Amino acid sequence: MEAPSGWHEHARLMDSLVTGGVVVIGGPDGDGQREVLVCPAESPDDLLDALASDPWRGRRLVDGVEGITIRLGARRS
Repeated sequence: MEAPSGWHEHARLMDSLVTGGVVVIGGPDGDGQREVLVCPAESPDDLLDALASDPWRGRRLVDGVEGITIRLGARRS
């Protein structure tokens, strides 16, 4: 199976976002139709800015950014 165009560049960017702490965890949702990223960002724009250099940005990968409060497993300072 052939990888989609820009796959390696996209994977490299996503790996760097994990290494840099921009993305904490990510993966497909229950039916595999969407990817979910958990990101400790101050605002949605922080995440969107981090994804701006993604070669897949024109594929409408981000269909929404929602804030959540993590109560279980959250690191406390």
